[in-house]
Amino acid sequence: MGHAKTLFAAVTIGRKVNGFSAKKISRDLEDLYVAFFENYSISDKLKLREMMTPHLYSKIKRAGGRSKHREGFQIVGFHDNANLLQLRVLRQSANSNEPAYAQATISFKPTVKPVLFLADGSVADPSSPSRRSRTRTTDTVVSRNEEGRWRKAMDKSGKEYYYHTISRAVQWNVPDDYTAVRASTEPNKIGEDSIVSIDADEGLFHIEQRVVFELPLLQASPQWRVASF
Repeated sequence: MGHAKTLFAAVTIGRKVNGFSAKKISRDLEDLYVAFFENYSISDKLKLREMMTPHLYSKIKRAGGRSKHREGFQIVGFHDNANLLQLRVLRQSANSNEPAYAQATISFKPTVKPVLFLADGSVADPSSPSRRSRTRTTDTVVSRNEEGRWRKAMDKSGKEYYYHTISRAVQWNVPDDYTAVRASTEPNKIGEDSIVSIDADEGLFHIEQRVVFELPLLQASPQWRVASF
C-alpha cells in the first residue's frame, strides 16, 4: 500500500468524516462486514440495500428471491486481525479534480461454521432431519487443506512477503505452490482457496475474504457501503 497515496486518501476522507483514522478503519468497518455477511445469508434485501452501493445492489437483486432453506455460513468470530490493503480516492471523471469517492480494500479473517438458514432468517436446528439431509460433508475440503497454504501479506514498509498457514514459514520470494486468494462470488460462499485452515472437530472454517468499501465524498453525511467482494 503506497504511503503517499494512503496519506492523501486519509487526509481527504478526514475532511468529510470526523475522527477518521486509516489505522482504525479495518476495525471500524468490521461491524458492517459482519452485518452484510449475515444479511446476505438470509437474503434480507431491504437491509442489504442500505449496506451496498447501488451498482452492487442491482447485481444482488437480480439473483432472485428468498428460498425456503438456504445453506450458508455464519460468522462466529475472527481468527486474526483484519488488514487494510488499499485506501484511495477516485475522481468522478477525468476532467474533475475533486475526489468523488473513497475506497478501502480490507482483508477480513473470520471463523465461520456451515449452517442452514430458514426463510425467517433463523438457523435450523443441527439435529433436525432437514438439516442433516442438506448439510454437505467437509471431508474433501479438509483433505485438500490439511497441509496448509501459502498466503501473501505486507510488512509495515509496504513490502510483500509470503507466510505458510501451518508451518508459519516466511519468505520474500513467491513460493512454487503459491495460489492467490480469489474473491468469492458470494460473501457467504467460501471457495477452497479462501480457506486458511479448518477445525474439523468443531466443524469450523478459518477463512480470508477481501471486501471493497466505498464512501461517497460528495454527500453531506457520507456512509461507507460495500462495493464489491
